[in-house]
Amino acid sequence: MITTIITGAGAVLDWGAPTTTTLTEKLKTDITFKTKSKITVGQYIYNKIEEKNFGTIGFDKSQINFEHIINLIESIYNYIKSDTEKNHLESTVYTEMKDEIETELFSFQYIYKKHGNGYYYPIKGNNEICFDNRKTYLRFIYNHFIEIIVNEIEKYESKENIEKYKKINNKFNKFIQTLGKSTIRYYTTNYDRLPILISDFSPFEGFSKSNESHLKGKYVFEALEIGSNRKDNCYYNLHGSIHHNHEGGRITNEIDKTFAIPNDYNIQLNQSDEELLRSSIITGMNKSSRILFSPHLSFYNSFNIDCLHTDLLVIIGYSFSDVHLNQAIKNAIISRAAEGNKELRVLVIDYWEDDTMDYKLWHKMSSLKLVYSTVLSPKSLIKAKSNPHYIYGDGLKSFLKSDEFDEIFK
Repeated sequence: MITTIITGAGAVLDWGAPTTTTLTEKLKTDITFKTKSKITVGQYIYNKIEEKNFGTIGFDKSQINFEHIINLIESIYNYIKSDTEKNHLESTVYTEMKDEIETELFSFQYIYKKHGNGYYYPIKGNNEICFDNRKTYLRFIYNHFIEIIVNEIEKYESKENIEKYKKINNKFNKFIQTLGKSTIRYYTTNYDRLPILISDFSPFEGFSKSNESHLKGKYVFEALEIGSNRKDNCYYNLHGSIHHNHEGGRITNEIDKTFAIPNDYNIQLNQSDEELLRSSIITGMNKSSRILFSPHLSFYNSFNIDCLHTDLLVIIGYSFSDVHLNQAIKNAIISRAAEGNKELRVLVIDYWEDDTMDYKLWHKMSSLKLVYSTVLSPKSLIKAKSNPHYIYGDGLKSFLKSDEFDEIFK
């Protein structure tokens, strides 16, 4: 038997993981970089996105999150880069507000101190950043915002934090043990190794310790093993990980386990030949382009295959907001529902506060052929009438406490 699991941000909230709103606020309120008007760069970019979309039918400013902020930074970077190279590429928000944005973001003489032919700005830890052009400056902002996200992940993945949640850790471990009779193919859009750190789960993570002397025991990417091995337990970070290191791998202790990423990770262009600023995690609105590079492409291909052949698909805290992953799920459900095939069993674990599922979530699930009643009792396991699809609406923590998974996994 094969069980395939995919988890999103909602799966780790019970361990103190930051919400999308929290990460967005972190970028908006960070004071490291400011504009000419003394507004934080994160807040300024957020305001520009809101201003651009205000009045659009169906627009809700609560939809703007940290990924939109990072995406606009990349868009501005590529416009500046193309402008420098005399090869203009249009960036919708930036071109429409170009003069104002340039005045606010790049009036360095009003924001920073002069340093030789450029400028410098002191940051925490008695360090400073030095830059002499707009591209370098935007890279600093981008890297700093990625670092903020990484730091928040490191907090909830730390040993100190994990030890606070012994009860739910034990419940999760029981959940994994219940699945132990089957092969567990575990995928996540999160950037952590939390399931491994809180349980006895010891899967292959896409990297193997090298025997080559010059690599000194570093963990290196194993594309062939990922593509051919479907019998062993795995844990793959579909959108990258804070433990993926594009400058080479190192291994210190279990919680700091770091993996070396292939060389092609250093050179990335999207389908429009725009540069993708380097990061070990996939965020922003360029996921469909970043997914084409190692190690993400191998992980995604593996997920697609596992969805088609799994006996049970468990979806936990995933918002159904990633088109490439949704398509893999939809293909599996449709293919398995075809005449002569055994229908795919699916369990969706999510959380909503009242007895009615969020309409947007329901709509996304419906488009994937995961159709349930919109009126549900959140504290009980609901089965669809016409297919082997289950849903639980009171979150992972309550689900683990209820032991209702015995009914599905027996």
